[in-house]
Amino acid sequence: MNVFGVGPRMCRYRAFGDACNGDVLLNFDVGEPSVQLALLVVVAHLALYVPNAFVIGRLFLCELAGVDVLALGDGPFAALTVGLWAGLVAMMACVPREDVAGVFTYIIDLTGDLPIGFSCFALPAVLFTTAYKDQHKTLLTYTAYMTFALGALLVLICPVVDTYLFAKACESDNGCSAYAK
Repeated sequence: MNVFGVGPRMCRYRAFGDACNGDVLLNFDVGEPSVQLALLVVVAHLALYVPNAFVIGRLFLCELAGVDVLALGDGPFAALTVGLWAGLVAMMACVPREDVAGVFTYIIDLTGDLPIGFSCFALPAVLFTTAYKDQHKTLLTYTAYMTFALGALLVLICPVVDTYLFAKACESDNGCSAYAK
């Protein structure tokens, strides 16, 4: 059984072989209550995560514009919120129906690449080296430097690879939804 398949997915799941869909939950019988529960958990996660990302995005947008979000009045704050929300919805509405699966999978991949690479590799290494900066350099310190470098590399490479594979899938005869397979 081939663990590393060829195609949009860099790594295939051993249980399903080369025929593995990009969304592993689609490999299971969706009529099963346990699979339906898993799909509902994914939807709940997204429903709760997206507003959090929206709030963070709004704060960063204000920061980039040099505006103190706490000093905004109710009117400008509501206008900024509705404008940002409308812009995101308009971008989502531009995705053709036949390409939704691929675009959705691509967005999920990107929203996983950055925070996971940062929180699993970069952040622990930075915290370790900061907490123990006054001590002698040990094997753990050098390991933390290497872990940070690996995390930084992955945070840069994974989104680039996902974007390349997504663009390649969109150019294929099957359209962007080929990325989800």
